[in-house]
Amino acid sequence: MELERRDSRRIPFKGYVNRVQGGIATICRAVNLSRTGICFDRIAGPVKGHGEVISVEFQLPTSEKTLVARGRAVNTGNGRVRVRFTSISPEHRAMIGGYIDSARIVLQAY
Repeated sequence: MELERRDSRRIPFKGYVNRVQGGIATICRAVNLSRTGICFDRIAGPVKGHGEVISVEFQLPTSEKTLVARGRAVNTGNGRVRVRFTSISPEHRAMIGGYIDSARIVLQAY
């Protein structure tokens, strides 16, 4: 049995992520989101691997505000990049938490 390594549960999240890495911005498709990180498909551009610093910018469907976070790549397999947030404003963290909480209520109704 595989040990669960996530600090918080993820929810499906479809949207676009602006990945900024080494001064180069790349648009990627988001796959899922949690309070502590985000996963997205790597459409273009290399990712060196575990521990690489990546900045992300994205919008929640419930807001027009652009959220900005910095994190580290914790997994880059299967054409996806999983980023654990290391620097995010309290306001943006709260917005993500509120979105996740409301989405879970909807998901549980099905």
